[in-house]
Amino acid sequence: MDYEGTTEHSHHFLLDKCREIGLNVTAIEDDQSLQEDILSVHHAFVATFARTSAIKVIQNATGANWTVGA
Repeated sequence: MDYEGTTEHSHHFLLDKCREIGLNVTAIEDDQSLQEDILSVHHAFVATFARTSAIKVIQNATGANWTVGA
């Protein structure tokens, strides 16, 4: 794989390309429950960053969290 231009957060990897290079990936559209779970987390973070001064949120598997504000 050519890594040139893949060092930025804005770079996206297309599903077909990931499969082509041997990655085991699932399209979230193929699993309604997975898609709902992912979108719930996404929306929670979007709301948090839009309505607070948080710039970073870290949470572990036991629910302990740390929020960094600006």
